[in-house]
Amino acid sequence: MAQSNRPAEMKHNDSPRIRSVVPAGDMVLFVEFENNEARRFDASPFAGRSAWFSELRDPDYFERVRIVWKGSGIEWPNGQDLSRDTLYLESEPVNPEEASVSEAAGQPRKNLPR
Repeated sequence: MAQSNRPAEMKHNDSPRIRSVVPAGDMVLFVEFENNEARRFDASPFAGRSAWFSELRDPDYFERVRIVWKGSGIEWPNGQDLSRDTLYLESEPVNPEEASVSEAAGQPRKNLPR
């Protein structure tokens, strides 16, 4: 059985808001939250669950992710979306330098619109 990286005290809607998201290839996102925590989220299990998310398998489409509604989630152009709770609770912590590797490789950081 896989271990969860979910903080024991964390409840639904307690997750911090999203500050930025960086697509890193292979259906991975590096997400920075308002609590300054960087986390790695693997979206591939979602693409395998339903036809709705299967479009995320296209690398060009996957890179078109954006932050929505004051950091409450992310979405892609055709409406696939994930909440901040899903991103936070189903991801693993990384150090901020690891998250910026994708930026150095040419993937732009998508910041929360001001």
